[in-house]
Amino acid sequence: MRDTKGKRISVLGAGRSGLAAAKLLLRKGAIVYLSDIQYSAEAEEKCKNIDDRNFQFELGEHSERLFNKTDMFVISPGIPMDVPVMKRARDMYIPVYGELETAYWFCKNPVIAVTGTNGKSTVTTMIKEIFDSAGRPAVAAGNIGLPFSDVVDSVSADSLIVLEVSSYQLETIETFHPNVSIILNITPDHIYRHGTMDEYIRCKFRIFENQNKDDMLLLNGDEDTLDIKVIDNSSSTWFFSGSSPVSNGAGFEDGILYSYCDGDASEIIDVNELQVPGKHNIENAAAASAAAVFAGVGDLSLIAKALKSFNGLEHRLEFVISNEGITFVNDSKATNLDSLTTALNAYDSKVILLAGGQEKGSDYTTMIELISDKVKTLVLYGESSTKMFSAWENCVTPVFKAVDLSDAVAKANREAGTGDIVLLSPGCPSFDMFTDFEHRGREYKRIVKALFSN
Repeated sequence: MRDTKGKRISVLGAGRSGLAAAKLLLRKGAIVYLSDIQYSAEAEEKCKNIDDRNFQFELGEHSERLFNKTDMFVISPGIPMDVPVMKRARDMYIPVYGELETAYWFCKNPVIAVTGTNGKSTVTTMIKEIFDSAGRPAVAAGNIGLPFSDVVDSVSADSLIVLEVSSYQLETIETFHPNVSIILNITPDHIYRHGTMDEYIRCKFRIFENQNKDDMLLLNGDEDTLDIKVIDNSSSTWFFSGSSPVSNGAGFEDGILYSYCDGDASEIIDVNELQVPGKHNIENAAAASAAAVFAGVGDLSLIAKALKSFNGLEHRLEFVISNEGITFVNDSKATNLDSLTTALNAYDSKVILLAGGQEKGSDYTTMIELISDKVKTLVLYGESSTKMFSAWENCVTPVFKAVDLSDAVAKANREAGTGDIVLLSPGCPSFDMFTDFEHRGREYKRIVKALFSN
């Protein structure tokens, strides 16, 4: 598989991952044909800018050219394995690999891989910043936005690669072998893609299937889903916790985050010094710390330094503005109810919540108790607003329905007073009104700042 020189490879998807995979394979001497069922002028321009005689592309269709003497397919993570073109490839016994797997064929650097339903980008970034603090070269890539294929053959020999990996990417691995694999949490998500919760879990657990005794599997000690008793693995297993000590890894006790080795504790940081709110961020800091210690950062003061300066990521409980004692927070990345739960639990006081978005069949009644306990005023918008209103109308007074996000911000601002937090944490995907959660978050920030620009 690693010998791609002269091989005819069909790459599916003209997004970031597909284009990065195509360019990597061209650099390795392959003959690449890229295809995307969707057409866009932006994709066409990017494809035309790939100046290589071994590269051709098509947009708006999957033609017969895809199967012409093709040695293998490389697919972007957004493409399910059950689409017709993939079924035909399997019927023709043409191997199919994902971009993550393909990039790994050319990887000579140690890899820390992070997966989970929530918190992946935060922990990936925390680990990278810990290594920056320790003066050791590291790059963060993968599902975080910078494709693995873009960096795998350009980083220095002494660099560590920290990868955020999704269930979609893990679905198509074969040899992918991280030195450290981290599973942060697993809660219901992407069932429409994987079919069942069991299949979703199976894909997540693939992160450690090629590890050995010299590697580490890092698990959330607070999650029953990740009970090590049900996992058959060959690697060393460490744990992290935001609520209790652990035997090996990083855990929490009496307000302090500790590093543990065979039960012996060494202080890392007082969690009051963390700049990001919520128990989930104590868990994130614990996971990042344990991974860094295993990967060779022995000076805990350098870990503490990085954690103290970490201000969080855009669209994840991101401070936007404070005006007349009212604080606006952007948590647009909360695209499921578990993320919404995490956001609400991050605050001690009740919030004015802006929620809604694309309806994907969530059971909003499971949130009744938390909404009653944590929300002062509820503003609902988007495709899911009617179903949310039916589930939550008796939990909070007042409840408003807004025609769009701008109207939602205006209604929330009218209701807010000194000391209130106006929180955008939708609990739903964004595709009913926006291109993605980033677009939604940027629009929220623009609307809020425009409200007070005068």
